[in-house]
Amino acid sequence: SPPRRPLPSRAMFTLPSSVLLLSSLLLVLINLHVAASFALSMSSAPVLVFGATGHCGREVVKKLTEKGIETHAFVRDVEKAAKMLPEGMPLHEGDMADPQAVLAAFKASQAKRVFLSCNNGAHQLSCETNVVDQAIKSSVDHLVKLSTAPCAVKMGPHYAVEQALEEGSIKYTSLRPHYFYQNLIQKTIAVGGEYDPAQVVPAKTFKSHLSRGVQSMVDTRDVAMAAAAILALDEEGLRTHESRDPIYVLTGPAAFDMRQAAAEMSEVLVGDASRTAIQCEHEDVEQTLSKFPEAAKTHLITFFNAIAAECTAVTDDLQLLSNHKPRTFAQFLADHKHEFGVE
Repeated sequence: SPPRRPLPSRAMFTLPSSVLLLSSLLLVLINLHVAASFALSMSSAPVLVFGATGHCGREVVKKLTEKGIETHAFVRDVEKAAKMLPEGMPLHEGDMADPQAVLAAFKASQAKRVFLSCNNGAHQLSCETNVVDQAIKSSVDHLVKLSTAPCAVKMGPHYAVEQALEEGSIKYTSLRPHYFYQNLIQKTIAVGGEYDPAQVVPAKTFKSHLSRGVQSMVDTRDVAMAAAAILALDEEGLRTHESRDPIYVLTGPAAFDMRQAAAEMSEVLVGDASRTAIQCEHEDVEQTLSKFPEAAKTHLITFFNAIAAECTAVTDDLQLLSNHKPRTFAQFLADHKHEFGVE
């Protein structure tokens, strides 16, 4: 048989340096085009944030500014807010219940998108419905409202505000988050009557009225990421979003009770592989609220019992909105060791 022809050496396939240079330049241009296309897919509409100094509001501001979105904040105290929000951020001072102040903020900011969050309390309904009214007058394109867990939404003003949005001439999204991880880094009755995060590790125990109920808790930062993702959509993306149901239930990746939370704290905060260093003891919700006036006590007992019993579902709404997997409780603890007094 005839001798085989030798295979070409690698040297025979070497491209001239001029071709390699052109190829490299082409790749750079392609990457620049992709980056520019991505930038163009983001909204250029200014956003006005109500509740910008709250836990979720601050994170929304952070995420929007990271995306390069022009972001304004409506605040009660400019001097205080300036210390909490990004330097140079436009601040509009006033009371959320004051129609003139809110309308002036819309005119000054030229905002077409809104994030609305408000502290729970006696004035929440008047504040939030006023913002909705002024947003409609200002021809706002879209409003994202921070609501509450589905099981509790009809117990307070959130539902009335959602109804006002539904009946008004404004597109909106209502985010209904379950119980926040961040409750555990505050002294709050949302955990227990005497709960103090700084004492959890030294005392190796804490009491909670949620020890016998399972909740799919969620990180405030993830809720903010979902809100910012909606507010940053370009016009086409926003139209697609608005064609869907406006209500989303935001949860973490798993449901667990406070005893299981204590086991996770043992491992992450103390380094106890047996997960028994920190214990959660049950506290009756009536004991937690023993110092409250009777009317408030009755309402809160109903609220906390609902949270304990009905916030069990885990949804994929958060990932659908933000294209981001929700943080686990262990990740939250690792990021907040300092609040528990752990260096």
